[in-house]
Amino acid sequence: MAVSAKPVVSGRRKGKGIIFAFLAPAILIYAIFFLYPAFNAFQISLYDWSGFSFSSARFVGLANFKEALADKWVRLAFANNLIIMVVGGIFMFSLALFFAWVLTNRRYKGRTFFKTAIFLPHVINDVGVALLWVFIFQPRFGMLNQLLRSVGLSNLATVWLGSHETAIPSIIFVFVWYVIGFYMVLLIAGIEGIPTDLYDAARIDGASDWQVFRSVVLPLLRDVLAIAVIYWMIGALNLRPRVGNDQGPAGQPDAYRGDLHDDLGLAFANSDLSHGLRDGDLGAVVRGGVYRLVAFLPPAPLRGDRVFKEVGR
Repeated sequence: MAVSAKPVVSGRRKGKGIIFAFLAPAILIYAIFFLYPAFNAFQISLYDWSGFSFSSARFVGLANFKEALADKWVRLAFANNLIIMVVGGIFMFSLALFFAWVLTNRRYKGRTFFKTAIFLPHVINDVGVALLWVFIFQPRFGMLNQLLRSVGLSNLATVWLGSHETAIPSIIFVFVWYVIGFYMVLLIAGIEGIPTDLYDAARIDGASDWQVFRSVVLPLLRDVLAIAVIYWMIGALNLRPRVGNDQGPAGQPDAYRGDLHDDLGLAFANSDLSHGLRDGDLGAVVRGGVYRLVAFLPPAPLRGDRVFKEVGR
């Protein structure tokens, strides 16, 4: 009597099915609430539309984007956001790596206190952070200028958010102060995931703290750093501070302009929605391009001989 054999399903195929089953709800929500609105906004940006009746919209192709790139305010916004992304990124990652490396060293006491203190600003609401630092930077009765005057440094007191020389550095400082706790915790998790055997082997070979950090920690933090850089670049390009007019001299232009979406509000006021969505799409295109550029870089292989090749030099 012949016995029919049942088809054998490999474990890998079962695993893929389980993964897809868990990912499907998230992908569906992402498609409904992000992909579809983004595609719809891009479609609208290709038309000259007042925002009321789409039947009266006139297809203009990429003309809106060409006009945006010719706008000096859009170019200035890109330039300011790029400055924050590069300069602020160097400053922030240097501090975050330093704090993460020091606070994972068991030789130092009070590590829990300093971790909490550094991470605390990140749990404060955005509105609270804005009100706090606007009060600190206020030129007449702000805490910073009052402190400078009280110690005899009145010549350093200035309109921090209304001056072209101090607006961007002030914003970089506040932004780094606000987010550094998140990146520090991310890097601490990466450092604590490195096997202790690698540290012991490096110490036996006579490596100093700096050599261990450079030749062991940094190479093994590459994947974590890549994720952190993606988060930072998207956040920096999406930064939208409102500063300048309320603190600068009357009639002066904004000391800082970094909001690609300011034109969206003007577009509603001027019945020109397609131009507002155009500028928003430009920001989304740049952020999406940065994400794809960083996320899909081919990873370099991490091998033991490569990790330890400089240890002991």
